[in-house]
Amino acid sequence: MANMVKCKTCGNAVADKAKVCPHCGVKLKKPLYQRAWFIVLIIVAVLIVASAANHILAGYNEAKQRAESTSGMVSESTESAEAPTVLQTEQQSATQTNESETLARVEKIVSYDISDVVFDQYVSSFGSIMYYGIVEVTNTGNVNLYLRDCVFDLEDDNGHLLQTEDFISSCPDIIAPGEKGYFYRGVSSIDGEVLLDNGLNLNPVVKIEESRGEIVEYEVSDVSLRNGSFGPTVTGRVKNTTEKDDPLFYIEVIYYDQNGRVLAISGTNLTDFTAGSQTSFEISGIGLPNSVTMDNISDYVIVARPLYMQF
Repeated sequence: MANMVKCKTCGNAVADKAKVCPHCGVKLKKPLYQRAWFIVLIIVAVLIVASAANHILAGYNEAKQRAESTSGMVSESTESAEAPTVLQTEQQSATQTNESETLARVEKIVSYDISDVVFDQYVSSFGSIMYYGIVEVTNTGNVNLYLRDCVFDLEDDNGHLLQTEDFISSCPDIIAPGEKGYFYRGVSSIDGEVLLDNGLNLNPVVKIEESRGEIVEYEVSDVSLRNGSFGPTVTGRVKNTTEKDDPLFYIEVIYYDQNGRVLAISGTNLTDFTAGSQTSFEISGIGLPNSVTMDNISDYVIVARPLYMQF
């Protein structure tokens, strides 16, 4: 049932849903409550839009904060990389040290120079042509070297092979980096049938490799040099300071001239050299060339090391 309202123009009663007054024909205005509902709908729509806008703005602010937080962490990480802690520095140092040690173990350098060749020849009192040869080897690498073998090729001035000798001694058997070692042979004779019209030269052929053994030194004391019955003679004492018995070893003396060049090498055998024992030795001038005398010996060195052979 429709409600009745009063027309504001003619004053007659009119249904509230009528759009035109049936009495005066004036267009009727909507009631206040209808306008109120319309206003409410507008307000609700505005609130919905505002709420959506707030959600969008909140999402934007949250994303911005996350970005700023991430940027801060990257900045802190960068600062940490630029200024490492003491622990990080120690770890890096330890890592670098290990890498250096590994690199040093891997990069072994086996290198040597034939730094000098001494070759002396003369005619003996029996008319034979004698010769004496020494080959000096310098360890230029970073590992111990084993002087495995050497052959003396005697050649003329054109490189033609005249005679060869393969019974060559080494002194010492192992040389450390920077140390000098020697291949040598005592005084030997040239075969009478060898023609020497075109000269005589020593060409050494050496075999040298990395040593798998360590250098061991025996203790030498009470050493002296004198002019003995067979030329320069050295006496002294040697002690086995190791825990191993040595049934046989060769002790040698190297003679040098005033310029530090090797003049000759000579030696002798010692047997039953038990651990902790001490014994005396004498190295005579037998086997030295006639040119090696007390007058031209400026210095000498005793080499007392166990015999070493590498297979």
